[in-house]
Amino acid sequence: MIGGIAQVVHAFSTRSWSEFLLDLLVGLLYALVGAWLAFFPLTGILTLTVLLAITFVLQGGAQIGMSFRMRPHSGWFWMLLAGIIAILAGAMIVAGLPSTATWAVGILVGVNLLTSGWAYLILALGAKESN
Repeated sequence: MIGGIAQVVHAFSTRSWSEFLLDLLVGLLYALVGAWLAFFPLTGILTLTVLLAITFVLQGGAQIGMSFRMRPHSGWFWMLLAGIIAILAGAMIVAGLPSTATWAVGILVGVNLLTSGWAYLILALGAKESN
């Protein structure tokens, strides 16, 4: 939830960036899913795991779309890779249900956050170098 809020703030702080809308949507998605997990934790681990898988697939699609729109800029490949990994993580969760409900949340959220963070870091460094 905190990461989603930070991403929404980032989207509004860089209005001139051409990927404002996609950045905003991913941030809102993270914030909504985070709020759901924070305020309704007992609704069922299986339901939460499916929600996580859907979030990963949607985030991956947004990141892949973002990567193709920023293709001439350095760092676009890392955004593409992060999107592919997010979609694969979502598919892994769904493919292994119900047993993935016991381990997927911790491990795959960590992997997803690392790859997304890496992609945004490389993108920022590439933008800094081009200025």
